[in-house]
Amino acid sequence: MFIPLASAIKRASLYDFDRVLAAGEVFFHKRRIYLTLERARDFVIRNLFRKVFMVGGYDAPKPDEAGNTGDNGNDGDKYKPRPRRTRIPIAEFIAAVNISWNPRTGRVNEVIERNEVECLIANMIYKELMKGYVHRERGMVVLVMDSMNRAM
Repeated sequence: MFIPLASAIKRASLYDFDRVLAAGEVFFHKRRIYLTLERARDFVIRNLFRKVFMVGGYDAPKPDEAGNTGDNGNDGDKYKPRPRRTRIPIAEFIAAVNISWNPRTGRVNEVIERNEVECLIANMIYKELMKGYVHRERGMVVLVMDSMNRAM
């Protein structure tokens, strides 16, 4: 019972997590751990949003004073880590949630609305599972990098 749950959390599959949790509901209730496992859904969502962040790639290199972008083979810039993209459109999170909810079709009977995904993101930020804020006017999530260069 626990291996499929752990696998769903690791793969960030909301569909599999909900399916396994529903299938083992009686088993988990008898052991009085259902509510604890239901809270693990936050980690599934966090891992899903982390995948969106990781797939987002890197910011384009900015030119220095001489106009070099750092991609021309200068030894000093060659090993400098490129910063990850920190401004991610909410549409990317919406697509990820829709795909994760039903991996076979990419959709369920109802499409997850923008407000619901913004609420999921806001809850992740409030619970300190993500660092950043939602910029509703521009439709972006702006992630804040900490001293360890981690946004999630």
